[in-house]
Amino acid sequence: MKYQIFKLFEISFIIVVLLAIACTPNSEIKNSFPESFTLTIKNNLDLARPDALIQIDMEKIKEKDEKFNPQAMVVLSGQRELSSQYVIGENESIAFLVDMKPNEEKIIQIRYAKSGRKRNDYKKRTHAILSHKVGGSWDKENHVYRGGHFMDTMRTLVPAVHTDHSTYYRFEGPGWESDKVGYRLYLDHRNAIDVFGKKTTDMVLNSIGWINFEHYHEMDHWGMDILKVGDSFGLGAVGIWTEDKAYKVGKVNQIMCTIMADGPIYSKIAIDYNKWTVNNDKCDLHSEFSIQAGSRLSKHAVKISEHKDPLCISLIRHDDTEFIKSKNKGEWQYIATFGTQDITGKKLGMVIFYHADVVNEIRPMDLDYYLIMKHEINQAHWFFGAVWEEEKNGIKTLKGFRDYLDETQQKLNNPLVVEFTD
Repeated sequence: MKYQIFKLFEISFIIVVLLAIACTPNSEIKNSFPESFTLTIKNNLDLARPDALIQIDMEKIKEKDEKFNPQAMVVLSGQRELSSQYVIGENESIAFLVDMKPNEEKIIQIRYAKSGRKRNDYKKRTHAILSHKVGGSWDKENHVYRGGHFMDTMRTLVPAVHTDHSTYYRFEGPGWESDKVGYRLYLDHRNAIDVFGKKTTDMVLNSIGWINFEHYHEMDHWGMDILKVGDSFGLGAVGIWTEDKAYKVGKVNQIMCTIMADGPIYSKIAIDYNKWTVNNDKCDLHSEFSIQAGSRLSKHAVKISEHKDPLCISLIRHDDTEFIKSKNKGEWQYIATFGTQDITGKKLGMVIFYHADVVNEIRPMDLDYYLIMKHEINQAHWFFGAVWEEEKNGIKTLKGFRDYLDETQQKLNNPLVVEFTD
């Protein structure tokens, strides 16, 4: 009996020691990043949440720890280092990915050095890119850029002579991708959003469109451009609704596009439209597209100056597809389509997740479904996403797509709870 008690005590002691070791950063990390603070993250859903993005404003962090230096930090869950990123911009933040089990609570430690720059390299799982031609010249009569070669840039002021198929921008505007899917926006009067279906989790946008301007319309080992946009708005674009129709962000005085973030787990593009004109009503529009690792969704956030008519959001409409509308309650709702609607006849699902309190009406039209916002809304965000059956572990059935939609809706309506630990 004494022996059994002793063995039980011995086993318990070993477990405690092992747990303590597992939760203690190694000496190399502690020496390189001697300062620290901790967070508690809680998942209140009975669902696993892999690759959950945690993003914390620098302002909040500085309130808790004014010495914090985001240029030299690591994020730890026990001894495991998590992929993280310092996001620079108008709203500075730090971001990291964490895997959460159903109903799990985790302690996260953020370690840092007070000065200097020390950043570890993490696998690149998102990318934002913008390329235009240099070394050639404009054929202004035909609105085509002749000769030259593409060069990556972080910012561009769209030339007044530029229009669709000018061959000036690689894949006609900015592109952004995760390890699941890619998107591009036509940086001209069409202002539509297109989809790159991906068969690989690798980043691919940096390798396509350099020589043959439109070769991405043909199936390749990585995937292809899978959406026939035509005259529609595409997936998740913004417009103005007036006179019982939607107007694209087409007639503008000036367009500026900027890569705001191009990191391993989070990327973002911003576009500023100066003097967007619809029926003699002029306004300025700021639009941001972001994407995170492990997700098919892209966030689209807009802010518009004083305007006369309401904004609207697009979901491209194809024949012979299933239209799906969310049924569960919650702040976040969705509309979606599913069917053989990619260019090659493969299964493709597309979705818009939107705040229920900003949308006034859902209107089906010939080329798109439109979510028409309430008139007073001048700042909003939504998520759009594409689910392709050819992607790695792709969703191939309507039931699978519905399950994905409902699970994603649950996660949006029940965000992870993040608290600083005193």
